[in-house]
Amino acid sequence: MMRGRARARSRIACVVGVVALGVALVGPAGGSPAGAAATPPPEGAGPPVPASGIGTPAALDNPRCRHDDPKYGPYGHFDSTELGGGPVCVKAWTAGDDNGGATSQGVTKHKITVVAVIHNDQQIKTDPVPPKRLADNSTGRYQDAIYDYMLPEMRFYETWGRDIEIRFYPSSGDDEAAQRADLVAIKAMKPFAVIVFAQPPTGSVLESGLAAAKIPVIGYDATSAQTIEQSPYRWNSGDTQAAVINAAEVIGKQLVGKKAQYGGADVKDKVRKFGVVYYSAAIDYHQFTDILAKYKGKITTAIDFTTSTDATEIADAAGTAVAKMKSQGVTTVINITGAPGPLMQAADKQDWTPEWFHSGFAYADLAILARGYPTTQSKHYFGLSPIPAIVEPEQVTPPAVPYEDQVNPLTWYWGAGVGTSTSRVIGPVTWLLRGIHAAGPNLTPQTFKQGLFSYPPIGGALDDRPDTALQAYGTGPKLPYDEYALTGLDFAPFWYDPATTGPSNGVDIVGKGVSWFPNDGKRYVATTWPTQPIKWFVKDGAIYHFTTPQGERLGYVGDCADCPSHTGSASAQAPSSTGVVFAAGGTGASAA
Repeated sequence: MMRGRARARSRIACVVGVVALGVALVGPAGGSPAGAAATPPPEGAGPPVPASGIGTPAALDNPRCRHDDPKYGPYGHFDSTELGGGPVCVKAWTAGDDNGGATSQGVTKHKITVVAVIHNDQQIKTDPVPPKRLADNSTGRYQDAIYDYMLPEMRFYETWGRDIEIRFYPSSGDDEAAQRADLVAIKAMKPFAVIVFAQPPTGSVLESGLAAAKIPVIGYDATSAQTIEQSPYRWNSGDTQAAVINAAEVIGKQLVGKKAQYGGADVKDKVRKFGVVYYSAAIDYHQFTDILAKYKGKITTAIDFTTSTDATEIADAAGTAVAKMKSQGVTTVINITGAPGPLMQAADKQDWTPEWFHSGFAYADLAILARGYPTTQSKHYFGLSPIPAIVEPEQVTPPAVPYEDQVNPLTWYWGAGVGTSTSRVIGPVTWLLRGIHAAGPNLTPQTFKQGLFSYPPIGGALDDRPDTALQAYGTGPKLPYDEYALTGLDFAPFWYDPATTGPSNGVDIVGKGVSWFPNDGKRYVATTWPTQPIKWFVKDGAIYHFTTPQGERLGYVGDCADCPSHTGSASAQAPSSTGVVFAAGGTGASAA
Protein backbone atom coordinates (compact mmCIF):
# COMPACT_ATOMS: atom_id res chain seq x y z
CA MET A 1 0.00 0.00 0.00
CA MET A 2 1.29 3.48 -0.85
CA ARG A 3 2.60 5.32 2.18
CA GLY A 4 1.33 8.79 3.12
CA ARG A 5 2.17 11.88 1.10
CA ALA A 6 3.65 10.05 -1.91
CA ARG A 7 1.51 12.29 -4.11
CA ALA A 8 3.08 15.43 -2.73
CA ARG A 9 6.59 14.14 -3.37
CA SER A 10 5.59 12.99 -6.86
CA ARG A 11 4.67 16.56 -7.69
CA ILE A 12 7.93 17.83 -6.20
CA ALA A 13 9.92 15.42 -8.37
CA CYS A 14 8.06 16.26 -11.56
CA VAL A 15 7.43 20.02 -11.53
CA VAL A 16 10.22 22.25 -12.81
CA GLY A 17 11.68 24.72 -10.33
CA VAL A 18 9.84 23.74 -7.14
CA VAL A 19 12.00 21.43 -5.05
CA ALA A 20 14.83 21.58 -7.58
CA LEU A 21 15.64 25.07 -6.33
CA GLY A 22 15.33 23.77 -2.77
CA VAL A 23 15.82 27.02 -0.86
CA ALA A 24 14.06 29.24 1.68
CA LEU A 25 12.51 32.68 1.71
CA VAL A 26 14.79 35.72 1.99
CA GLY A 27 12.25 38.53 1.65
CA PRO A 28 10.22 40.40 -0.94
CA ALA A 29 11.51 41.09 -4.43
CA GLY A 30 13.11 44.45 -5.04
CA GLY A 31 13.15 46.67 -8.12
CA SER A 32 15.70 46.37 -10.92
CA PRO A 33 18.27 49.09 -11.56
CA ALA A 34 17.12 51.87 -13.85
CA GLY A 35 18.16 51.30 -17.43
CA ALA A 36 19.26 47.72 -16.74
CA ALA A 37 19.85 45.58 -19.82
CA ALA A 38 18.19 42.25 -20.51
CA THR A 39 19.79 39.27 -18.78
CA PRO A 40 21.72 37.00 -21.20
CA PRO A 41 20.29 33.46 -21.41
CA PRO A 42 22.07 31.11 -18.99
CA GLU A 43 23.84 27.99 -20.23
CA GLY A 44 21.45 25.45 -21.70
CA ALA A 45 18.59 27.95 -22.16
CA GLY A 46 17.49 29.35 -25.49
CA PRO A 47 16.59 32.98 -26.13
CA PRO A 48 13.24 34.00 -24.58
CA VAL A 49 10.28 35.20 -26.63
CA PRO A 50 10.79 38.99 -26.55
CA ALA A 51 7.09 39.73 -25.95
CA SER A 52 7.15 37.64 -22.74
CA GLY A 53 9.65 40.02 -21.15
CA ILE A 54 11.64 37.11 -19.65
CA GLY A 55 15.03 38.35 -18.51
CA THR A 56 14.16 42.04 -18.89
CA PRO A 57 13.68 44.74 -16.24
CA ALA A 58 9.96 44.68 -17.06
CA ALA A 59 9.73 41.07 -15.84
CA LEU A 60 11.98 41.58 -12.83
CA ASP A 61 9.89 44.60 -11.81
CA ASN A 62 6.68 42.53 -11.98
CA PRO A 63 5.27 42.62 -8.43
CA ARG A 64 4.86 38.83 -8.61
CA CYS A 65 8.59 38.27 -9.29
CA ARG A 66 11.09 37.07 -6.70
CA HIS A 67 14.60 37.82 -7.91
CA ASP A 68 16.49 39.42 -5.06
CA ASP A 69 18.58 36.36 -4.24
CA PRO A 70 20.75 34.14 -6.49
CA LYS A 71 18.62 31.15 -5.52
CA TYR A 72 15.82 32.48 -7.73
CA GLY A 73 18.03 32.30 -10.80
CA PRO A 74 18.84 34.95 -13.40
CA TYR A 75 15.23 35.36 -14.51
CA GLY A 76 13.55 35.24 -11.10
CA HIS A 77 10.48 33.15 -10.31
CA PHE A 78 6.82 33.61 -9.45
CA ASP A 79 5.46 31.94 -6.33
CA SER A 80 3.60 28.66 -6.40
CA THR A 81 2.58 26.91 -3.20
CA GLU A 82 6.25 27.58 -2.39
CA LEU A 83 7.99 30.95 -2.32
CA GLY A 84 9.62 31.41 -5.71
CA GLY A 85 8.59 27.89 -6.71
CA GLY A 86 6.60 28.87 -9.80
CA PRO A 87 7.55 29.66 -13.40
CA VAL A 88 10.16 32.22 -14.46
CA CYS A 89 9.14 35.86 -14.26
CA VAL A 90 7.38 37.50 -17.21
CA LYS A 91 6.28 41.08 -17.69
CA ALA A 92 3.16 42.25 -15.86
CA TRP A 93 -0.15 41.90 -17.69
CA THR A 94 -3.20 44.06 -17.15
CA ALA A 95 -6.75 43.19 -18.12
CA GLY A 96 -7.53 44.94 -21.37
CA ASP A 97 -3.98 44.79 -22.76
CA ASP A 98 -3.77 43.68 -26.39
CA ASN A 99 -2.84 39.97 -26.69
CA GLY A 100 -3.17 39.83 -30.47
CA GLY A 101 -6.53 38.07 -30.47
CA ALA A 102 -6.70 34.95 -32.65
CA THR A 103 -2.96 34.28 -32.97
CA SER A 104 -3.26 30.59 -33.89
CA GLN A 105 -5.75 27.76 -34.36
CA GLY A 106 -7.60 27.21 -31.10
CA VAL A 107 -6.63 30.63 -29.77
CA THR A 108 -8.90 33.68 -29.50
CA LYS A 109 -8.62 36.92 -27.58
CA HIS A 110 -10.36 35.30 -24.63
CA LYS A 111 -9.68 31.55 -24.77
CA ILE A 112 -7.23 28.74 -25.60
CA THR A 113 -8.80 25.38 -26.54
CA VAL A 114 -6.98 22.18 -25.59
CA VAL A 115 -8.14 18.58 -26.03
CA ALA A 116 -7.33 15.98 -23.35
CA VAL A 117 -7.50 12.41 -24.70
CA ILE A 118 -8.47 10.34 -21.67
CA HIS A 119 -8.78 6.62 -21.00
CA ASN A 120 -11.94 4.78 -21.92
CA ASP A 121 -13.53 2.31 -19.49
CA GLN A 122 -11.37 -0.59 -20.73
CA GLN A 123 -8.08 1.29 -20.84
CA ILE A 124 -8.36 2.59 -17.30
CA LYS A 125 -8.48 -1.01 -16.02
CA THR A 126 -4.88 -1.54 -17.16
CA ASP A 127 -3.58 1.96 -16.37
CA PRO A 128 -0.60 1.56 -13.96
CA VAL A 129 -1.30 4.94 -12.34
CA PRO A 130 -5.06 5.53 -12.59
CA PRO A 131 -6.64 8.53 -10.88
CA LYS A 132 -7.34 7.94 -7.20
CA ARG A 133 -9.98 9.61 -5.08
CA LEU A 134 -8.01 10.79 -2.08
CA ALA A 135 -10.89 10.29 0.34
CA ASP A 136 -10.99 6.50 -0.07
CA ASN A 137 -8.20 5.61 -2.58
CA SER A 138 -10.76 4.28 -5.06
CA THR A 139 -10.30 4.67 -8.83
CA GLY A 140 -11.47 8.04 -10.07
CA ARG A 141 -11.93 9.83 -13.38
CA TYR A 142 -9.34 11.67 -15.45
CA GLN A 143 -11.78 14.55 -15.82
CA ASP A 144 -11.70 15.04 -12.05
CA ALA A 145 -7.92 14.62 -11.72
CA ILE A 146 -7.26 17.22 -14.43
CA TYR A 147 -9.76 19.65 -12.95
CA ASP A 148 -8.57 19.22 -9.37
CA TYR A 149 -4.90 19.76 -10.22
CA MET A 150 -5.17 22.42 -12.92
CA LEU A 151 -7.50 24.81 -11.10
CA PRO A 152 -5.00 25.63 -8.32
CA GLU A 153 -2.07 25.64 -10.77
CA MET A 154 -3.78 28.30 -12.92
CA ARG A 155 -3.10 30.80 -10.10
CA PHE A 156 0.64 30.61 -10.64
CA TYR A 157 0.87 31.23 -14.41
CA GLU A 158 0.31 34.10 -16.81
CA THR A 159 -2.07 33.21 -19.66
CA TRP A 160 -2.12 36.74 -21.13
CA GLY A 161 -5.81 37.41 -20.57
CA ARG A 162 -7.00 34.07 -21.96
CA ASP A 163 -9.00 31.35 -20.24
CA ILE A 164 -8.05 27.73 -20.96
CA GLU A 165 -10.78 25.37 -22.14
CA ILE A 166 -10.02 21.66 -21.69
CA ARG A 167 -12.27 19.42 -23.76
CA PHE A 168 -12.28 15.79 -22.60
CA TYR A 169 -12.15 13.19 -25.38
CA PRO A 170 -12.39 9.49 -24.36
CA SER A 171 -10.13 7.32 -26.50
CA SER A 172 -11.91 5.02 -28.96
CA GLY A 173 -9.29 2.30 -28.47
CA ASP A 174 -5.67 1.28 -28.95
CA ASP A 175 -5.74 -0.21 -32.45
CA GLU A 176 -4.84 1.76 -35.56
CA ALA A 177 -8.42 2.06 -36.83
CA ALA A 178 -9.57 3.55 -33.52
CA GLN A 179 -6.67 6.00 -33.45
CA ARG A 180 -7.38 7.12 -37.01
CA ALA A 181 -11.01 7.73 -36.12
CA ASP A 182 -9.94 9.75 -33.07
CA LEU A 183 -7.51 11.73 -35.23
CA VAL A 184 -10.29 12.82 -37.58
CA ALA A 185 -12.59 13.78 -34.71
CA ILE A 186 -9.97 15.75 -32.76
CA LYS A 187 -8.71 17.63 -35.82
CA ALA A 188 -12.29 18.74 -36.43
CA MET A 189 -12.35 20.28 -32.94
CA LYS A 190 -9.53 22.65 -34.05
CA PRO A 191 -7.63 22.79 -30.75
CA PHE A 192 -4.44 24.71 -30.11
CA ALA A 193 -2.87 21.65 -28.44
CA VAL A 194 -3.65 18.05 -27.45
CA ILE A 195 -2.59 16.09 -24.37
CA VAL A 196 -2.77 12.31 -24.82
CA PHE A 197 -3.23 10.69 -21.41
CA ALA A 198 -4.49 7.37 -22.86
CA GLN A 199 -1.31 5.51 -23.81
CA PRO A 200 -1.58 3.05 -26.71
CA PRO A 201 0.60 -0.07 -26.43
CA THR A 202 2.02 0.33 -29.94
CA GLY A 203 3.07 3.14 -32.29
CA SER A 204 0.87 6.18 -31.96
CA VAL A 205 -0.93 6.97 -35.19
CA LEU A 206 -2.87 9.59 -33.25
CA GLU A 207 0.15 11.54 -31.96
CA SER A 208 2.05 11.54 -35.24
CA GLY A 209 -1.12 12.50 -37.13
CA LEU A 210 -1.84 15.44 -34.86
CA ALA A 211 1.72 16.71 -35.23
CA ALA A 212 1.47 16.33 -39.00
CA ALA A 213 -1.66 18.52 -38.80
CA LYS A 214 0.49 21.15 -37.04
CA ILE A 215 -1.21 20.73 -33.67
CA PRO A 216 1.18 20.60 -30.69
CA VAL A 217 0.73 17.24 -28.97
CA ILE A 218 2.33 15.57 -25.98
CA GLY A 219 1.99 11.84 -25.30
CA TYR A 220 4.07 8.75 -24.65
CA ASP A 221 5.11 7.34 -27.97
CA ALA A 222 7.55 9.69 -29.70
CA THR A 223 11.22 8.93 -30.25
CA SER A 224 13.74 11.77 -30.12
CA ALA A 225 14.03 11.57 -33.90
CA GLN A 226 10.27 11.96 -34.31
CA THR A 227 10.11 14.99 -32.02
CA ILE A 228 12.83 16.67 -34.06
CA GLU A 229 11.31 15.67 -37.40
CA GLN A 230 7.89 17.03 -36.38
CA SER A 231 9.12 20.10 -34.46
CA PRO A 232 7.61 22.20 -32.97
CA TYR A 233 4.49 20.04 -32.77
CA ARG A 234 5.65 16.70 -31.28
CA TRP A 235 6.52 16.40 -27.59
CA ASN A 236 6.89 13.39 -25.31
CA SER A 237 6.72 12.38 -21.66
CA GLY A 238 10.17 10.74 -21.63
CA ASP A 239 13.29 10.43 -23.78
CA THR A 240 14.29 6.84 -24.46
CA GLN A 241 17.30 7.80 -26.58
CA ALA A 242 18.92 9.69 -23.71
CA ALA A 243 19.11 6.38 -21.84
CA VAL A 244 20.82 4.75 -24.83
CA ILE A 245 23.40 7.53 -25.14
CA ASN A 246 24.21 7.61 -21.43
CA ALA A 247 24.36 3.82 -21.17
CA ALA A 248 26.82 3.55 -24.05
CA GLU A 249 29.11 6.10 -22.38
CA VAL A 250 28.95 4.35 -19.00
CA ILE A 251 29.48 0.87 -20.43
CA GLY A 252 32.42 2.17 -22.47
CA LYS A 253 34.05 3.91 -19.51
CA GLN A 254 33.24 1.36 -16.80
CA LEU A 255 32.79 -2.15 -18.25
CA VAL A 256 34.47 -2.59 -21.64
CA GLY A 257 37.62 -4.73 -21.52
CA LYS A 258 37.13 -5.69 -17.88
CA LYS A 259 36.13 -8.99 -16.27
CA ALA A 260 32.56 -9.65 -15.18
CA GLN A 261 32.26 -9.07 -11.44
CA TYR A 262 28.54 -9.00 -10.72
CA GLY A 263 27.10 -12.15 -12.32
CA GLY A 264 26.89 -15.76 -11.20
CA ALA A 265 29.67 -18.32 -11.08
CA ASP A 266 29.11 -19.27 -14.74
CA VAL A 267 30.23 -15.82 -15.97
CA LYS A 268 32.24 -14.37 -13.09
CA ASP A 269 35.84 -13.34 -13.87
CA LYS A 270 35.43 -13.86 -17.61
CA VAL A 271 36.30 -10.93 -19.87
CA ARG A 272 32.98 -9.30 -20.61
CA LYS A 273 31.07 -10.16 -23.76
CA PHE A 274 27.96 -8.07 -24.26
CA GLY A 275 24.52 -9.05 -25.41
CA VAL A 276 21.92 -6.34 -25.97
CA VAL A 277 18.16 -6.74 -26.06
CA TYR A 278 16.35 -3.68 -27.42
CA TYR A 279 13.22 -2.25 -29.04
CA SER A 280 14.10 -1.04 -32.52
CA ALA A 281 10.89 1.02 -32.75
CA ALA A 282 11.83 3.03 -29.65
CA ILE A 283 15.53 3.81 -30.09
CA ASP A 284 18.29 4.43 -32.61
CA TYR A 285 20.33 1.29 -31.98
CA HIS A 286 23.14 2.34 -34.33
CA GLN A 287 23.79 5.44 -32.24
CA PHE A 288 24.31 3.14 -29.26
CA THR A 289 26.88 0.97 -31.06
CA ASP A 290 28.62 4.00 -32.57
CA ILE A 291 29.19 5.55 -29.13
CA LEU A 292 30.26 2.21 -27.67
CA ALA A 293 32.79 1.77 -30.48
CA LYS A 294 34.56 4.96 -29.38
CA TYR A 295 35.55 3.03 -26.26
CA LYS A 296 36.52 -0.09 -28.26
CA GLY A 297 33.34 -1.80 -27.15
CA LYS A 298 31.41 -4.21 -29.34
CA ILE A 299 28.28 -6.29 -29.08
CA THR A 300 28.53 -10.09 -29.31
CA THR A 301 24.77 -10.69 -29.62
CA ALA A 302 22.11 -8.14 -30.54
CA ILE A 303 18.43 -9.04 -30.36
CA ASP A 304 15.53 -6.87 -31.45
CA PHE A 305 12.97 -7.81 -28.82
CA THR A 306 10.07 -5.91 -30.38
CA THR A 307 7.20 -8.36 -30.12
CA SER A 308 3.51 -8.63 -29.32
CA THR A 309 1.86 -8.04 -25.96
CA ASP A 310 0.82 -11.71 -25.73
CA ALA A 311 2.44 -13.29 -22.66
CA THR A 312 3.12 -16.64 -24.34
CA GLU A 313 4.79 -15.01 -27.34
CA ILE A 314 6.92 -12.82 -25.06
CA ALA A 315 8.04 -15.86 -23.04
CA ASP A 316 8.94 -17.75 -26.22
CA ALA A 317 10.91 -14.79 -27.59
CA ALA A 318 12.72 -14.40 -24.26
CA GLY A 319 13.66 -18.09 -24.22
CA THR A 320 15.08 -17.86 -27.74
CA ALA A 321 17.03 -14.69 -26.90
CA VAL A 322 18.53 -16.16 -23.75
CA ALA A 323 19.53 -19.39 -25.48
CA LYS A 324 21.33 -17.42 -28.20
CA MET A 325 23.21 -15.16 -25.78
CA LYS A 326 24.20 -18.05 -23.55
CA SER A 327 25.49 -20.13 -26.48
CA GLN A 328 27.59 -17.19 -27.71
CA GLY A 329 29.31 -16.69 -24.37
CA VAL A 330 27.64 -13.47 -23.31
CA THR A 331 28.51 -12.44 -19.75
CA THR A 332 26.56 -9.17 -19.58
CA VAL A 333 23.03 -8.52 -20.85
CA ILE A 334 22.30 -4.88 -21.68
CA ASN A 335 18.59 -4.28 -21.23
CA ILE A 336 17.00 -1.61 -23.48
CA THR A 337 13.44 -2.87 -23.04
CA GLY A 338 10.49 -2.05 -20.83
CA ALA A 339 11.23 -4.78 -18.29
CA PRO A 340 13.70 -7.69 -18.16
CA GLY A 341 11.39 -9.99 -16.18
CA PRO A 342 10.63 -12.46 -19.01
CA LEU A 343 14.33 -12.59 -19.93
CA MET A 344 15.32 -13.28 -16.32
CA GLN A 345 12.70 -15.99 -16.03
CA ALA A 346 14.03 -17.61 -19.20
CA ALA A 347 17.60 -17.39 -17.86
CA ASP A 348 16.48 -19.18 -14.69
CA LYS A 349 15.02 -22.01 -16.74
CA GLN A 350 18.28 -22.33 -18.68
CA ASP A 351 20.57 -22.22 -15.60
CA TRP A 352 22.33 -19.04 -16.67
CA THR A 353 23.15 -16.10 -14.37
CA PRO A 354 24.74 -13.26 -16.34
CA GLU A 355 25.23 -9.67 -15.28
CA TRP A 356 22.09 -7.67 -16.05
CA PHE A 357 22.83 -4.06 -17.00
CA HIS A 358 19.86 -1.72 -17.21
CA SER A 359 20.27 1.17 -19.65
CA GLY A 360 17.84 3.53 -17.92
CA PHE A 361 15.17 2.82 -20.54
CA ALA A 362 11.48 2.93 -19.57
CA TYR A 363 11.76 2.89 -15.76
CA ALA A 364 12.55 -0.83 -15.52
CA ASP A 365 14.85 0.08 -12.62
CA LEU A 366 11.87 0.75 -10.33
CA ALA A 367 12.17 -1.44 -7.27
CA ILE A 368 8.40 -2.07 -7.29
CA LEU A 369 8.89 -3.76 -10.69
CA ALA A 370 12.14 -5.52 -9.81
CA ARG A 371 10.41 -7.16 -6.84
CA GLY A 372 8.59 -9.27 -9.40
CA TYR A 373 11.80 -10.50 -11.08
CA PRO A 374 13.35 -13.82 -9.95
CA THR A 375 15.78 -13.04 -7.13
CA THR A 376 18.33 -15.51 -8.49
CA GLN A 377 18.73 -13.07 -11.39
CA SER A 378 17.75 -9.68 -9.92
CA LYS A 379 20.58 -9.82 -7.38
CA HIS A 380 22.86 -9.35 -10.43
CA TYR A 381 20.86 -6.35 -11.73
CA PHE A 382 22.57 -2.95 -11.98
CA GLY A 383 22.99 -0.01 -14.32
CA LEU A 384 21.41 3.45 -14.69
CA SER A 385 18.26 4.91 -13.20
CA PRO A 386 16.46 8.08 -14.37
CA ILE A 387 14.45 8.06 -11.11
CA PRO A 388 16.00 9.39 -7.89
CA ALA A 389 15.70 7.68 -4.55
CA ILE A 390 12.62 8.62 -2.53
CA VAL A 391 12.76 11.40 0.06
CA GLU A 392 11.12 10.09 3.20
CA PRO A 393 8.11 12.13 4.36
CA GLU A 394 8.55 14.63 7.12
CA GLN A 395 7.40 13.24 10.45
CA VAL A 396 5.47 15.71 12.58
CA THR A 397 3.11 15.46 15.52
CA PRO A 398 -0.43 16.67 14.85
CA PRO A 399 -1.75 19.32 14.64
CA ALA A 400 1.42 20.30 12.73
CA VAL A 401 1.17 19.76 8.96
CA PRO A 402 4.07 18.13 7.08
CA TYR A 403 5.74 20.41 4.54
CA GLU A 404 4.96 17.94 1.73
CA ASP A 405 1.27 18.27 2.48
CA GLN A 406 1.42 22.05 2.76
CA VAL A 407 2.93 22.48 -0.71
CA ASN A 408 0.79 19.84 -2.42
CA PRO A 409 -1.46 22.00 -4.67
CA LEU A 410 -4.46 19.74 -4.07
CA THR A 411 -4.15 20.01 -0.29
CA TRP A 412 -3.38 23.73 -0.46
CA TYR A 413 -6.41 24.49 -2.61
CA TRP A 414 -9.01 21.82 -1.78
CA GLY A 415 -8.03 20.61 1.69
CA ALA A 416 -6.53 17.42 3.10
CA GLY A 417 -7.85 14.18 1.64
CA VAL A 418 -10.03 15.96 -0.91
CA GLY A 419 -10.06 15.55 -4.68
CA THR A 420 -8.67 13.12 -7.26
CA SER A 421 -5.00 12.70 -8.10
CA THR A 422 -2.66 10.90 -10.51
CA SER A 423 0.99 11.56 -11.29
CA ARG A 424 0.16 11.19 -14.99
CA VAL A 425 -1.53 14.62 -14.98
CA ILE A 426 1.33 16.63 -13.47
CA GLY A 427 3.89 16.66 -16.29
CA PRO A 428 1.59 17.44 -19.25
CA VAL A 429 -0.34 20.13 -17.36
CA THR A 430 2.95 21.77 -16.37
CA TRP A 431 4.14 21.54 -20.01
CA LEU A 432 0.98 23.29 -21.19
CA LEU A 433 0.96 26.07 -18.59
CA ARG A 434 4.69 26.79 -18.79
CA GLY A 435 4.58 26.92 -22.57
CA ILE A 436 1.67 29.38 -22.59
CA HIS A 437 3.28 31.45 -19.82
CA ALA A 438 6.64 31.80 -21.59
CA ALA A 439 5.19 32.24 -25.09
CA GLY A 440 3.97 35.75 -24.34
CA PRO A 441 0.75 37.26 -25.71
CA ASN A 442 1.31 36.08 -29.31
CA LEU A 443 0.63 32.39 -28.72
CA THR A 444 1.58 30.11 -31.63
CA PRO A 445 3.21 26.65 -31.78
CA GLN A 446 6.49 28.42 -32.54
CA THR A 447 6.37 30.82 -29.58
CA PHE A 448 5.17 27.95 -27.36
CA LYS A 449 8.30 25.98 -28.27
CA GLN A 450 10.61 28.98 -27.92
CA GLY A 451 9.12 29.74 -24.53
CA LEU A 452 9.75 26.23 -23.19
CA PHE A 453 13.25 26.17 -24.67
CA SER A 454 14.01 29.45 -22.86
CA TYR A 455 13.60 27.92 -19.39
CA PRO A 456 16.98 27.43 -17.67
CA PRO A 457 17.78 23.76 -16.94
CA ILE A 458 17.07 22.95 -13.32
CA GLY A 459 17.37 20.08 -10.86
CA GLY A 460 19.20 16.78 -10.86
CA ALA A 461 22.70 16.52 -12.26
CA LEU A 462 23.03 20.17 -13.29
CA ASP A 463 22.09 21.41 -9.80
CA ASP A 464 23.93 18.60 -7.99
CA ARG A 465 20.59 17.54 -6.51
CA PRO A 466 20.53 13.73 -6.17
CA ASP A 467 16.93 13.77 -4.88
CA THR A 468 15.48 15.43 -8.00
CA ALA A 469 15.58 14.73 -11.73
CA LEU A 470 16.77 17.20 -14.36
CA GLN A 471 14.14 19.27 -16.16
CA ALA A 472 15.41 20.84 -19.38
CA TYR A 473 14.52 21.42 -23.01
CA GLY A 474 16.62 22.19 -26.05
CA THR A 475 20.36 21.86 -25.40
CA GLY A 476 20.00 21.65 -21.60
CA PRO A 477 20.54 17.86 -21.20
CA LYS A 478 23.83 17.98 -23.23
CA LEU A 479 22.56 15.52 -25.83
CA PRO A 480 23.45 15.58 -29.56
CA TYR A 481 19.96 16.83 -30.43
CA ASP A 482 17.33 19.24 -29.12
CA GLU A 483 15.23 17.86 -26.27
CA TYR A 484 11.40 17.82 -26.38
CA ALA A 485 10.73 15.37 -23.53
CA LEU A 486 9.77 15.94 -19.90
CA THR A 487 11.77 13.22 -18.14
CA GLY A 488 14.56 10.66 -18.47
CA LEU A 489 17.31 13.22 -19.09
CA ASP A 490 19.81 12.55 -16.30
CA PHE A 491 20.71 9.34 -14.49
CA ALA A 492 22.29 7.84 -11.39
CA PRO A 493 24.08 4.49 -11.12
CA PHE A 494 22.04 1.92 -9.18
CA TRP A 495 21.94 -1.73 -8.28
CA TYR A 496 19.04 -3.82 -7.07
CA ASP A 497 19.11 -5.61 -3.72
CA PRO A 498 16.30 -8.15 -3.28
CA ALA A 499 17.15 -8.73 0.40
CA THR A 500 16.65 -5.23 1.86
CA THR A 501 13.22 -3.97 2.90
CA GLY A 502 12.46 -0.33 2.25
CA PRO A 503 10.74 2.14 -0.08
CA SER A 504 10.99 1.85 -3.85
CA ASN A 505 12.61 4.61 -5.82
CA GLY A 506 10.04 6.75 -7.63
CA VAL A 507 7.00 5.38 -5.78
CA ASP A 508 7.11 5.26 -2.00
CA ILE A 509 5.83 1.72 -1.60
CA VAL A 510 7.67 -0.23 1.07
CA GLY A 511 8.54 -3.85 0.37
CA LYS A 512 11.35 -6.36 0.22
CA GLY A 513 13.73 -5.21 -2.50
CA VAL A 514 15.23 -1.75 -3.02
CA SER A 515 17.42 0.09 -5.50
CA TRP A 516 20.72 1.28 -4.00
CA PHE A 517 22.48 4.36 -5.38
CA PRO A 518 26.30 4.65 -5.05
CA ASN A 519 28.04 7.89 -4.09
CA ASP A 520 24.98 9.18 -2.20
CA GLY A 521 22.84 9.09 -5.33
CA LYS A 522 24.93 11.48 -7.45
CA ARG A 523 23.40 12.04 -10.91
CA TYR A 524 25.00 12.63 -14.32
CA VAL A 525 24.17 13.77 -17.84
CA ALA A 526 25.79 12.62 -21.08
CA THR A 527 29.48 13.56 -21.51
CA THR A 528 30.01 13.91 -17.72
CA TRP A 529 30.30 10.28 -16.57
CA PRO A 530 33.47 9.45 -14.60
CA THR A 531 36.16 6.96 -15.58
CA GLN A 532 36.88 6.27 -11.90
CA PRO A 533 35.19 2.94 -11.08
CA ILE A 534 31.58 3.20 -9.92
CA LYS A 535 31.01 1.22 -6.70
CA TRP A 536 28.13 -0.98 -7.73
CA PHE A 537 27.08 -3.55 -5.08
CA VAL A 538 28.98 -1.69 -2.32
CA LYS A 539 26.72 -0.35 0.41
CA ASP A 540 29.38 1.88 1.95
CA GLY A 541 28.60 5.38 0.63
CA ALA A 542 25.37 4.23 -1.05
CA ILE A 543 21.75 5.11 -0.22
CA TYR A 544 18.34 3.65 -1.08
CA HIS A 545 16.30 6.58 0.28
CA PHE A 546 16.87 10.09 1.60
CA THR A 547 15.73 10.88 5.12
CA THR A 548 15.62 14.62 4.32
CA PRO A 549 15.56 16.74 1.14
CA GLN A 550 19.05 17.28 -0.26
CA GLY A 551 18.69 21.04 -0.41
CA GLU A 552 17.16 23.90 1.53
CA ARG A 553 13.40 24.25 1.12
CA LEU A 554 11.97 27.27 -0.66
CA GLY A 555 9.46 27.93 2.10
CA TYR A 556 5.70 27.62 2.27
CA VAL A 557 3.80 30.43 0.60
CA GLY A 558 1.05 30.29 3.21
CA ASP A 559 -2.49 28.96 3.37
CA CYS A 560 -4.92 29.94 0.63
CA ALA A 561 -7.49 32.00 2.53
CA ASP A 562 -9.95 32.29 -0.37
CA CYS A 563 -9.72 28.63 -1.45
CA PRO A 564 -12.13 25.76 -0.67
CA SER A 565 -9.54 24.41 1.79
CA HIS A 566 -10.60 27.28 4.07
CA THR A 567 -13.97 28.43 2.80
CA GLY A 568 -15.51 25.10 1.81
CA SER A 569 -17.15 26.94 -1.09
CA ALA A 570 -16.58 24.32 -3.82
CA SER A 571 -16.14 20.60 -4.32
CA ALA A 572 -13.15 18.99 -6.02
CA GLN A 573 -14.77 17.52 -9.08
CA ALA A 574 -15.12 18.42 -12.76
CA PRO A 575 -18.29 20.44 -13.41
CA SER A 576 -18.82 18.53 -16.66
CA SER A 577 -17.75 15.19 -18.10
CA THR A 578 -17.15 16.78 -21.52
CA GLY A 579 -15.12 19.87 -20.72
CA VAL A 580 -14.19 22.69 -18.38
CA VAL A 581 -13.08 26.30 -18.83
CA PHE A 582 -10.42 27.52 -16.39
CA ALA A 583 -10.53 31.27 -15.88
CA ALA A 584 -7.31 33.23 -16.34
CA GLY A 585 -5.58 33.80 -13.03
CA GLY A 586 -7.18 30.78 -11.41
CA THR A 587 -10.26 32.71 -10.41
CA GLY A 588 -12.63 29.83 -11.06
CA ALA A 589 -13.90 27.30 -13.59
CA SER A 590 -17.13 26.52 -15.40
CA ALA A 591 -18.53 23.84 -17.67
CA ALA A 592 -17.42 24.05 -21.29
